[in-house]
Amino acid sequence: MPQDHSPPPQKVQQQVQAFYEEMPFNFYTSTEKTCKQLQNNPIENMYPDLHELLSSGHIKSVLDCGCGAGWLVNSIAYHYGIKATGIDMTGTALARAKEVSEQLGLTAHTRFIQTNLFEHQDNERYDLITSIGVLHHTHDAMSAFKHLQQFNSDEGFFYLGLYHHYGRKVFLDMFREIIKNEGETAAREVYRKLDGTRLKDDQHLESWFRDQVIHPHETQHTLEEVISWFDEAGYSLLTTSINEFDEINEQAILIEQEKTFAAISHQANVVEERYFPGFFTALGVKTSA
Repeated sequence: MPQDHSPPPQKVQQQVQAFYEEMPFNFYTSTEKTCKQLQNNPIENMYPDLHELLSSGHIKSVLDCGCGAGWLVNSIAYHYGIKATGIDMTGTALARAKEVSEQLGLTAHTRFIQTNLFEHQDNERYDLITSIGVLHHTHDAMSAFKHLQQFNSDEGFFYLGLYHHYGRKVFLDMFREIIKNEGETAAREVYRKLDGTRLKDDQHLESWFRDQVIHPHETQHTLEEVISWFDEAGYSLLTTSINEFDEINEQAILIEQEKTFAAISHQANVVEERYFPGFFTALGVKTSA
């Protein structure tokens, strides 16, 4: 029987928490810069299906799992007037999240709790649970999803974002090779050229580089895998970034389509020198009580 060489859960948690305490993800040099970026509604362009759901009037409460510096929680409260709760284990990130909420006058609509995702308990049931770019940094993404989905209301929605098994490898291999041969400084400069949208704030750019390239722990996943999680928990897949949020007719077609993302990633990162980190989202609705 093959041995499991994955690090123990407690070690993963300690490494990830220490990493983000040093510098949270998506972290600007000031609260003011964070507020300005948030006011442009990053949700609408990045996650159009999530924007449509939040604009529908069906969502009255949101639980964001692994909220970090609170960009999603505060964006939801600011742009949609929906009450949102964020949970995260990183005190540095939550302090910024609360500062932004206070500065934008959102405290009546936001709540932030410092806790481990696996240990969170909640008497409230939420119309929407979100976890974007978080569960792949835990010791067990599937178990994290299973624990968190219990806080969904009947017929509630779950919005999940994960690193993609096929789309991520080219990006990781490219940067691992640069770090091995030329060092981290060279990798940082290559990242700066790829990710040209964050050049106006060096700390913001650095927080993305750290998260995308030198994170101490991550796993990669497939839409096929997420569909199996959804099925077991009683969710139906509604939309995914794999087909650019288009209508889903056959899941089998999506599963074949996602296998092409290795070639897409190579074309973007290597040939065109264009930022493509390998990430996908999936929106599910709970169809069984």
